[in-house]
Amino acid sequence: MKIQHFNCQNCSVLSESIFAGMEQSELASLNEFKVCKFYEKGDYLFHEGEDPKGIYCLRAGKIKVFKIGADGKEQITHLVHTGQNLGHRALFAEEKFSGSAMALENVHVCFIPRNALEELTKKNPNIVWSVAKLLAKELREAESSMIQLAQDSVRTRVIKALKNLIETYGYKNDKNTINAEIKRQDIADIAGATRESITRQLYALQSENIILLSGKKILILDKSIFNVT
Repeated sequence: MKIQHFNCQNCSVLSESIFAGMEQSELASLNEFKVCKFYEKGDYLFHEGEDPKGIYCLRAGKIKVFKIGADGKEQITHLVHTGQNLGHRALFAEEKFSGSAMALENVHVCFIPRNALEELTKKNPNIVWSVAKLLAKELREAESSMIQLAQDSVRTRVIKALKNLIETYGYKNDKNTINAEIKRQDIADIAGATRESITRQLYALQSENIILLSGKKILILDKSIFNVT
């Protein structure tokens, strides 16, 4: 893990975070307390069961948050893209982390310690409101995910998992390749299915000229099925 400093006032993804809308003076205060860190692919930002020491803002890269089930298998609860925050639920609930966070590629995050965040929320209550709205959104998505796992076929879950990747990370410059090189097992963890069944469905979609598989890369040939452009 490497450490390098960046300026909050000039942050290119500020508008996506819970700190959007803060005054320049408040951003200056935030800038004094935050720590910028680089993690390599496969590094953990935090582990399930640990106490939160603050929250993270993802400046660049991709992160997965996952839990380990009773059967020992990994279940991805959500994917994090640039501008998003993580660690906020455990911190504000004063609970241990309910899942682990791992870098899917080399990432750059800014870490804001608990004490600094407490001082900022006293001066700017809008941060608390932003967190409340974020928590409500995440709860709605979690409830929707539970219903889908119970009712959807494996094929439908694979399609929704790919749509999730498209909406979270977008496309590469060719406008067709999902901008995330993700393992089959990760897709299986997102869809809540076995790697074998996911692989079968991916090849079935490829045979129907809906997608094209190239190693860990996935090209979308028919975007209509995903309701995306």
